[in-house]
Amino acid sequence: MRVALILTGKLEMLGLKTALERLFGREHDFVPLSRVRDEPTTPFHSFTSARQPVASNAEADSPLGRLVGAMIDAASSHEFDLSLVLDDLELCNSGNEAVVTAEFRAGIVRQLRRVAAQDAGAARALQDRLRTRASFHLVVPMIESWLFADPAGPRNAGVPEQRLPPPSLAGGDPEAFEVGDPSYMSDDGAHCTAWHALPQRYRQRRCPDWLGAVHPRERHPKRYLSWLCRSPAERYCSTYKEHTAAAALANISWAEALSSPDRMLFMRAFLWDLADGLGCPPTGISLAGMQAAA
Repeated sequence: MRVALILTGKLEMLGLKTALERLFGREHDFVPLSRVRDEPTTPFHSFTSARQPVASNAEADSPLGRLVGAMIDAASSHEFDLSLVLDDLELCNSGNEAVVTAEFRAGIVRQLRRVAAQDAGAARALQDRLRTRASFHLVVPMIESWLFADPAGPRNAGVPEQRLPPPSLAGGDPEAFEVGDPSYMSDDGAHCTAWHALPQRYRQRRCPDWLGAVHPRERHPKRYLSWLCRSPAERYCSTYKEHTAAAALANISWAEALSSPDRMLFMRAFLWDLADGLGCPPTGISLAGMQAAA
């Protein structure tokens, strides 16, 4: 089967296709769709970077409107058998999962009404196709949490051996990510020589990722990865890059990530839904366990 993947991050664009092929087999073709026609690895904009709901969601050219439009185009096309939208929840929407999902559904309903105003039969056919061939899923809180679900994920993402996080971190639920490393929590970027060498007017725009003022750093897996890959002479004081960390996602150990039935529930729901749509079980993973979690 041919599956359209509508994604909102570079890491997913570069790594998820291979990861899913390893799990479901290369007989299925997973196709990340680009937001820009001539740039094949450009992700769509996330609509969850702000606490939902927001008034702009009703606009067709809003991030939500474009995601909905991409899903509908893929589901309407004979080119794809399935179309899936995968977006990060983000920390600003923690605990707000039901509202985020409701906003996406409302976007679909708005589009169906527009179609129905022109052709009621076409709207009914599109609705049936969306029900059977399209779905929306959340990555909680963001795709980097998946890398912490695999004990080898941080190393594969470029973290130096001497800075690998303790095994106890991988043993928790990365979808409820929280790190209590006091060195990380207290790091003020004083060692970032390249950053401090910048003119003052540039420092705010190029500050180390973990110094960002928005969202608590202890719950932010991407910022922690950036800190684990810290390098004083590098731009942004870190060697962590999504395009190089894509290998960690592509080679994720699904067995490790799904080893405990009470963690990674959103990941499990996504994989269960995909397995159901493809009509085949994933390789080496208990489908029954995923069904119970989903």
